[in-house]
Amino acid sequence: MRRTRTATPRLWLSGFVLLATLPTSAQVISSTDEIKPPDLNLILQRLEDIQHRDPSQARPYEVIRAYKVLRGYNPQPTSEVMAQINFFPPDTKTYKIIQTKGDSRGERMVRELLDRETDSAKKVRGDEVTRTNYDFVFLRRENFGAVPEYVLGIFPKRRDKYLLRGQIWVDASTFRNRRIQGVPAKSP
Repeated sequence: MRRTRTATPRLWLSGFVLLATLPTSAQVISSTDEIKPPDLNLILQRLEDIQHRDPSQARPYEVIRAYKVLRGYNPQPTSEVMAQINFFPPDTKTYKIIQTKGDSRGERMVRELLDRETDSAKKVRGDEVTRTNYDFVFLRRENFGAVPEYVLGIFPKRRDKYLLRGQIWVDASTFRNRRIQGVPAKSP
């Protein structure tokens, strides 16, 4: 009788271990699904759709941008510029420099970029972040607070001082650019 009594708990324990491992293996499968990168072509199509929407349907906005001008591989910026950009639909974009630090060449470079951006608000631009101008690579997912983002590597298809080699952060729900970081494909 002792053997029968000890055999029953062992069977029960092994059944419990089997049941306890089943949910664990299901969790491994689901976490593997989460690692799978999203469809890059779908992300790019939605990003381009957002950029090509009728500007008259857009809402006005104001944004503060921080520019850092670096020399070579030195991580210390030679100049830093903060600018306020305002957009008024359908095609009016203005800016003002709020703060500058360091070398004045950085401010001149930023002004030139912003002048071109404000002028081109009225016309089709050749430096949009689209598959016409860039090759893309999915790098990772990140969260900006509670907002999920896709981080994509961008590689210009031509040498142009208005195209960047770097990364963009795309809002995973609205597919709008949230951040762009990079170096010009051609020295300005």
